[in-house]
Amino acid sequence: MNQVNIIGRLGQDPELRYTPTGKAVARLSVAVNDRYGENEKTYWFPVICCNGLSRR
Repeated sequence: MNQVNIIGRLGQDPELRYTPTGKAVARLSVAVNDRYGENEKTYWFPVICCNGLSRR
């Protein structure tokens, strides 16, 4: 399984919906700022969460 850790800020409140079978699906976006010298850029990552959380 691939794993990615994104540390940033939520762009807006997560949107929670349910599939026809009743499973929850959440959509959200995370903003990450990258600074180098005098320059700054914001990257937006769309995230879709489904089937609960996996914890290790």
